[in-house]
Amino acid sequence: MKILCLQQSSVFQTYGGIEYYLHDLLTLTRKLLGPNSVTTLVPQRSGSFNLFDTDYQVVPVPYSFTGRAQKIENRLSPNMISQALSLAQKEKPQLIWVGHVSLAPMGYALSKIMRIPFWTMAYGLEVWGGLGLPTEWALRKSEAILSISHWTKDILVARGFQNAQIHVVHPCLQPGFEAKPTKSYDLSLNTPLKLLTVSRLDASEQYKGHDHVLQALSGIKKTHPHLVPQYTIQGDGNDRPRLEQLVFFAGLQDHVKFLGRTDNREQLEQLYRDSDLFIMPSRFGCWEGKWRGEGFGIVYAEAAALGVPSIAYQCGGVTDILQNEKTGFLVEPDSIQRLGDLLIELTHNRTRIQEVGQRAQKHVQEHFSAQSMKRQIANALHSCQSITEIRPSADSIDIPDVLNTLS
Repeated sequence: MKILCLQQSSVFQTYGGIEYYLHDLLTLTRKLLGPNSVTTLVPQRSGSFNLFDTDYQVVPVPYSFTGRAQKIENRLSPNMISQALSLAQKEKPQLIWVGHVSLAPMGYALSKIMRIPFWTMAYGLEVWGGLGLPTEWALRKSEAILSISHWTKDILVARGFQNAQIHVVHPCLQPGFEAKPTKSYDLSLNTPLKLLTVSRLDASEQYKGHDHVLQALSGIKKTHPHLVPQYTIQGDGNDRPRLEQLVFFAGLQDHVKFLGRTDNREQLEQLYRDSDLFIMPSRFGCWEGKWRGEGFGIVYAEAAALGVPSIAYQCGGVTDILQNEKTGFLVEPDSIQRLGDLLIELTHNRTRIQEVGQRAQKHVQEHFSAQSMKRQIANALHSCQSITEIRPSADSIDIPDVLNTLS
């Protein structure tokens, strides 16, 4: 089988959760299907495009429009279509993978032209609701949907998608976070905890809950001033000034430290190890007309891989990773008082933290390894082969005719 993937962005230009996920997905799929089995098209807007070695073929596609035309190009690029059709003539792919739901209409059009099925990737808030008609319609026309979590799958099923249409393929731990020794705790300590949050500090992602942690710390300062945790916030973005202001007005300057973003895995690993708990109480819901929440949250798994358990709200994709008191600590959403109470409880019980951390480490090594992701991909491909026939369609179009039109 040969697969052609359409990407909205790539790890060559944007380093984010979706980009890493697709890179791992394509790498492991190529290992499953063999050499020359996976080709992906990625936009190239301007400047150099520094490719690094991959197990799959990467084809940069020039994107040139600006302003309003750029928004159209991002969803329906003539260059992307032309390049896809040209590759189809030479490589004869049997399946199209759409790397983001915004490209689903283009994926559908290409599937009709090439007379092959297409699958769409579903991560989180971008598919939970509020899609435009063309995108919603194209998503429903996907032969299959690869969902990043059971949380997102359950939402899609509740929205009327078929359960059998959706296959969960979890992200996997990045190299450097698999098979690591467990963090050691000094169980005799009864000193303030060391907390860590790793995320973008983007004003559009205030749902991640940094402000709720700060409110919880402010409450602890009033009742247990000698036990206020030391809180490290790692990441950059335009929401940092707001958070720094909250720290100032709460008088938490001695307890909160801001660190810039790092792409260095060794530095990130050390940050996790220097912490007692990872904390990111992300909320879930729709407000101001937009869906918010975690589609998965690989940072919870990264912390767990080192034996550091997480505190989170009981909602969103994190529920695929954490089970309360077993592999993490889950709190009812928006329960800031409970966040504070839990932190005080855990301050006096390092053994509880260590035991949950050890179980969390075992859980993520079993369920979120590269081998586990590879197995989920294989299951998805196998389950769909029996129902996905490569068949001509009544409204299919000959590829040479389309190429001539585009040129």
